Amino acid sequence: MKKSDKINPSATQTTIQFLGFPMAKRKRKRKRIESGEIVLPEAIIHHIQSFMTGKEAAQTSVLSKHWYSAWSTRPNLDFDNRDFPSRGSKKCDDRLKDFAKKTIQRYEELNLTIESIGLRVDWWQKRRLSHFNELVLNAIQMGSTDLKLHLMDPTTFFSLPKELLGSENLVRLSAIGCTIDLGVNGKVSWSKLKSLSLQRVYFEGDVICDIILSCPLIEELLLSDCFFKVHVSNNVPIRRSRMLILNANLFELRKLKCLSLKKVKIDTSFFCDLSSKFPCLKDLTVDDCSGYKAVQISSPSLERISFVVQKKMLKASFEVPCIRKFTFTGLVLPRLSFGTSSFVWKWESDISITCSGNSHDRLTRSWFVKLKKFLVNLSPSRISLTFSVNINCQDSFRYIQGLAKPPIVDNLRVLIGARSLDSCALLNGLFLSCRPKLISFTGGKADNDFLKLLCERLLGHLRDIKKANVEFYDENLSEWGLPLPLKTLLDGYPENKQSIRLKLIWG
Repeated sequence: MKKSDKINPSATQTTIQFLGFPMAKRKRKRKRIESGEIVLPEAIIHHIQSFMTGKEAAQTSVLSKHWYSAWSTRPNLDFDNRDFPSRGSKKCDDRLKDFAKKTIQRYEELNLTIESIGLRVDWWQKRRLSHFNELVLNAIQMGSTDLKLHLMDPTTFFSLPKELLGSENLVRLSAIGCTIDLGVNGKVSWSKLKSLSLQRVYFEGDVICDIILSCPLIEELLLSDCFFKVHVSNNVPIRRSRMLILNANLFELRKLKCLSLKKVKIDTSFFCDLSSKFPCLKDLTVDDCSGYKAVQISSPSLERISFVVQKKMLKASFEVPCIRKFTFTGLVLPRLSFGTSSFVWKWESDISITCSGNSHDRLTRSWFVKLKKFLVNLSPSRISLTFSVNINCQDSFRYIQGLAKPPIVDNLRVLIGARSLDSCALLNGLFLSCRPKLISFTGGKADNDFLKLLCERLLGHLRDIKKANVEFYDENLSEWGLPLPLKTLLDGYPENKQSIRLKLIWG
């Protein structure tokens, strides 16, 4: 090699720097790779930690100094009293208070922003209310747009601060176990709020509509177990709590996509005009609400509908052309109907029926005829039916009249707690009401006596059945095994209550 051909180290380093890869940086990168550490940008680490609880996020700080630095500056804070058990004379709420105070002070000194803050306290001393109030105010002042408050002391309610009610930058609010008091001339200013979840919240007066109307951009609304306080007498300062009453005629939410109502009072008229009041609504959940006996819903936007009914619902009618999933859980079957416009594509229905032996859910011939008609109205969908029975029944149900051909059920989940003698009668009623493709069992396991009755019923008394197989779940492979003839169960039932399911083919 000629002298002129020798490589100039300084020139090479200059070239590398020119290309954007300084020599020193290249060496550091190689060293990190050799040590097995992949350095992620702090923003990505913050994003990962935002999906964790405060305790889980703290545990990531031991991974490396980069994760520790990201944990100590993360914009998503979570204070949970379950992470601070009492130690000696220091109670749980004392330790939580000290940790939260030090954390907020450090964020203020470093001029850091708090995007979201979660606070969960299941019990506290009354003197701690001022500290919780200060913590919420600090979060608002430091730019927090997402608040999750879970304060469930059985004797004392935390009243949302006036500054929080007037926070124009708030985007998401979840409050459990709080009180909302607007005062005499108070008002709510949540012009940017998109998600509002209120559970076990007490309102000072019937102000719920005023609050909802202050959220023109709201997309998600959940109201559960809420009450409002009223004065019984003007002369005597006695108050009484009444269940929250919701009337759709008092407000409209043009951007609402998800509406969930639980244990509130609504009347039948609430469902009549959903398409005009909530034109963008896609998800509707009604769980154990009162005040209505019939449901009539027409909405071109609804995709998912869920009803949990503890009392009698007489009739339910739906015109929902974009339906994708319908869920019903209850003790009583309503008269159900779906408009023909709802059958644009195959959709899913998940039905759960529990029979406990009350007068309204007593198993008779007419009950199984009603079940049959109920399933026929859902037949354009893929039906999953969970049938839970804990009553005795002496009727054989051999001759159920009403409809010629039982509807197909994709998955039948069975939980029967009645005596074995009565289980056979219940199976007769079920197989005359539907034709399941798959029979599974709640928890994946079934009693051997019940399996014997089921096998005998499937193999000997059902003329329409073409093939019946059984599948065993392999815990080691975490998958279902190959289908075996149903007679395999008669030769020997699974040991240790191994999970099984039956596959049926009907003629």
